[in-house]
Amino acid sequence: MSEIILKKANRILFLNTLAFTICFFVWMINSVLITFLVGKFEWSQWSSIEIGYLMAIPVLSGSIFRLPVGILTDKFGGKPVMIGLLAICAVPTYLLSYAGGFWSFAICGIGFGLVGTSFAVGIGYTSIWFPKEKQGFALGLFGMGNIGAALTAILAPKLLTYLTKGGVNIDAWTILPKIYSGALVFMAIIFFIFTENKKPESSSKTLSRMMQPLRNTRVWRFGLYYFLVFGGFVALVNWLQPIYKNVFNLDKETAGFYVATFVIASSIVRAIGGYLSDEIGARKVMYFVLLFSLIISGGLMLWTPTNVTVYVSIIIVLGCIWGTGMAAVYKHIPDYFPQEVGVVGGMVGVLGGLGGFVSPIVFGYLKDGTGLWSSCWIVIALLSAVSLVWMHRIVKQKILKQTELRLSNIG
Repeated sequence: MSEIILKKANRILFLNTLAFTICFFVWMINSVLITFLVGKFEWSQWSSIEIGYLMAIPVLSGSIFRLPVGILTDKFGGKPVMIGLLAICAVPTYLLSYAGGFWSFAICGIGFGLVGTSFAVGIGYTSIWFPKEKQGFALGLFGMGNIGAALTAILAPKLLTYLTKGGVNIDAWTILPKIYSGALVFMAIIFFIFTENKKPESSSKTLSRMMQPLRNTRVWRFGLYYFLVFGGFVALVNWLQPIYKNVFNLDKETAGFYVATFVIASSIVRAIGGYLSDEIGARKVMYFVLLFSLIISGGLMLWTPTNVTVYVSIIIVLGCIWGTGMAAVYKHIPDYFPQEVGVVGGMVGVLGGLGGFVSPIVFGYLKDGTGLWSSCWIVIALLSAVSLVWMHRIVKQKILKQTELRLSNIG
């Protein structure tokens, strides 16, 4: 890469990551806002099921629309799609300040939840600016935008306390969505001014041809990996709060801080995971990720440390492993589907996002059935085992074919 092109690519990467961070910051607003509002108003006496749905709805809408947004990115380029996404999502985020009950919160959640599709935009828009040997590291850096969830977990409760004067002026909570909406508009303006559009060669393809890679089983295998490492990450962002509160008797602020450490660790290490995927190969990295995910989840399924520091440390290690895996999964995509990164990345992102939606629901049923908070690790261990076995079988088949081909050439 020439120095001029490299500078341009790095600028795009920085702005992509910043936009994704802000989008993730907004995507997780309900986890803090709904918790704060419950019990504060007559209309907010929601049941646990209703609260669960209000937290899950933005995750679901931000997941299932990743595929069409990925297609748009491949078709028109990342710049117009990202700007449009930021601007459009600012509207329901602002309208959230006028919500007055379950359905208004749910409808706004569907709207602002679309910021979760920014991942599909950024993956396609980032990869096209970098050569193959640097894409893993670049996509890993972009993925660090997950840290937006930690920023919301840390800053939003403090903002709500400040805005409402410690709960004295409860109605002032409405200012928070307006601040978030303003952040989206500001980022859209920055993106418009400082980025340059670039489309892949496949942008001229028809929709049916662009969708053709989704027939490949490999896409769904990558989706399973991402269902585990990203879906598990999103699920635990919400599920760790009640674990810390009910198992270790921590207050909300301390629990939120510990959740933030998990998010930050998982986000920062994605760059390292991308670098390792470039250097030693994404497949080797995924072997490590899936094996240690199985060991840790299997261990926590059988034994829960009584010391919270030990438990938090194990969770942080798991977050680092999953963060590495997130980068490795998306290193695979431009390697195998260089002209369809938006479409394939969008589909893999859909499956990962669905993991974040489905897993907490399954966790809840297991908790009700067993009475154990540790039962959530059964799901994680099972997903880790299935992913590891499937990957190992594919690798063995490839090695066998390569051996047979060499022997036939010798013969």
